[in-house]
Amino acid sequence: MEADLDLRCEGYRPPIPLIALLPTSNSGITLAEHPLLFFYIPDANLANTTGELIIYDEKLENIIYRHNFSLNASDSIIAVDISNSRDLPQLEVGKSYFWNFSIIFDPLDRSDSSNVGGWIQRVVANADIKHQLATASPQEQPSIYAAHGLWHETLASLAKLRCTYPNDATLASDWESLLQQVGLSEIARKPLAQCN
Repeated sequence: MEADLDLRCEGYRPPIPLIALLPTSNSGITLAEHPLLFFYIPDANLANTTGELIIYDEKLENIIYRHNFSLNASDSIIAVDISNSRDLPQLEVGKSYFWNFSIIFDPLDRSDSSNVGGWIQRVVANADIKHQLATASPQEQPSIYAAHGLWHETLASLAKLRCTYPNDATLASDWESLLQQVGLSEIARKPLAQCN
């Protein structure tokens, strides 16, 4: 999902806006209690900016988590790891949650902030997935997750492999192909900030 707001300087529009790495349905399925979320951060001046992630319950009535953090890497893909967040209860199986991610340039005037949002649902791994993963190499895991529609695990496992093997052309191609399949061709070759 793309945001469509000016970033920082009046009239400046980055070549590519803030984007959540999600399928075209704007929703992702996960096995994780606390999944990784991925975002493309535009080519903009991030001095004194803050990233903010808010997670709502499925009725959008209650905020179950809010976290602010510094943003350092522009024109790249970041992973937001919520696994060590003490205030975030684990995502419940079978429930959907709405999250909103913002780049906040001025906390007192959020009119120039950029936002994206999407849905996430946690499911349980069936016996077939467990068996396949138990016997798979790390390089085989992304395709197993993808075959079962587990978006967040597919992306996270492939990103981890790309950081571990940065010169592996097959992994780079797999990453690009995955993003192209969900309409994210314009950021398919952007660097992963977590690898630096």
